[in-house]
Amino acid sequence: DVPISFHTDPDLTLPVPEGTDVVGPKTVARVMLLSIAKQEEPEADKPKPKPHLSKNIKFLVAKKANGGLMSIGGAWSKEKDGGDPSSDATLIKTATRHCKEICGIDLSVCKQWHKFVEIHYKRESGDAERTVIFVPDIWNHLQTGTVNVYKQVQRQETDVEEEVEVEVEDDDAEKEGEKKTKKIKKKVTTKKIVDNGILDPFGNKDAFVVVRSMDLSLNGILEYDLQDKHEETAELSLFAEAFDEMLSFKNAQAILEILKKKKVESDEKAAELKRKREADAAERAAKLAADREERDAKRQKLEEDRKAELEARKKKEEEEKFMTEEQIKERRQQEAEVKKQKDEADKKLKEEANKKRLEEEQQKKAALEEEKKKKAEEEAKKTTKTVTVTTTNVDMEMVEPFSYFDKPFGNNGQQSGQLKREKLESLLYSIGDLCPREVEGYLRAVGLPKEKPQQSLYYKTLATTTVISTKEVPIEEKKEEKSEPMEEDAEAEKK
Repeated sequence: DVPISFHTDPDLTLPVPEGTDVVGPKTVARVMLLSIAKQEEPEADKPKPKPHLSKNIKFLVAKKANGGLMSIGGAWSKEKDGGDPSSDATLIKTATRHCKEICGIDLSVCKQWHKFVEIHYKRESGDAERTVIFVPDIWNHLQTGTVNVYKQVQRQETDVEEEVEVEVEDDDAEKEGEKKTKKIKKKVTTKKIVDNGILDPFGNKDAFVVVRSMDLSLNGILEYDLQDKHEETAELSLFAEAFDEMLSFKNAQAILEILKKKKVESDEKAAELKRKREADAAERAAKLAADREERDAKRQKLEEDRKAELEARKKKEEEEKFMTEEQIKERRQQEAEVKKQKDEADKKLKEEANKKRLEEEQQKKAALEEEKKKKAEEEAKKTTKTVTVTTTNVDMEMVEPFSYFDKPFGNNGQQSGQLKREKLESLLYSIGDLCPREVEGYLRAVGLPKEKPQQSLYYKTLATTTVISTKEVPIEEKKEEKSEPMEEDAEAEKK
């Protein structure tokens, strides 16, 4: 920020310097004095949107009485500036002199002068002329809060008739033998320097002003009239366009860096998602293979059991061919007894397993009840409780470069909060060293694929992060509600 405030006072005037006419080809040096508008404190009940940067950036410019707006400065003079007009050091002296003469600001303290615009003219006469516009570092040297700005006026010496008080001898006092003096008013004519000109019908003193200075926003300078034919105004407009282009390039580069980071994040998320999908697919494949092996093993076991059963039955049938009916009957009884014993044993094992399972469930339930009771006792002793806090943060450093290209619209100067895909695409290409594949990758990373050309980027959403955390807060004591006695109890008390 440049904490400088330019103050224009109608009583602060400077005379037009003598001998300012330059004959022949001219070399002109001009300055643009930069400042940042002070931010108004927003009212609590009436929040205002932050002004666009082009409205916050201000420049001190001049306006001639018979011309348009111009940057402060003028032509190099060999007598007053000396040196070589092709040298920047000489032109800085020229610009310093003109600034002092036009608005009364001394720039000799400034150490850094940024040569911002240089314009070359080829006149019809064949003469070559040049205008150079500098931006001096006033923010490092004029930090005095308020800088007084003068107006340049035309003055001349003229005879002015005024009424003054003078002392003369009192004739009446002399008759009485005493010498006394008295004061009387008398009209005299004196030489006085006055503003040269004729007052307008409204008595406006500004009719004498040759050059006045004012601070104007970058946005205001950019709103120039293409039909304006004043050369100085065209130079001022060219400077504003160049300054806007510089800010645009700077913010476009900042946007590129943001998009690069977002692409890295997007690529990492995509890679992580791919790894997760591959891991899930491998896990499902392994589970399917295990299930298949288990089914195959069961099928093989069933086939083996069935085969063994068939072989046992076949063997049994072969054996019974050589047995008597009594032997066969006795064998069947033995088999039935063995089966009965086996069923009883299986039943007993099952009952014991069920009993054990029930005991384990009861123990687990009792443990859970005990843990729940213990936890409730601990909660009752607590004076604080844990709550979840969701915090939303907007990174304004990320918002600002996008905001510069979101020009305000409407009477209130509202920004839309979004940028079209085609706008961002043109910004990236304007940087000059990106190929279409790179541009497409950066835009796709923030949800602006080529398939959706009408999609917009809501840059505040892009700059917003949500953090979920927990914190301990005091537990409010519950107020005991006094229960009113029932009507029957009240009647009983009366009785």
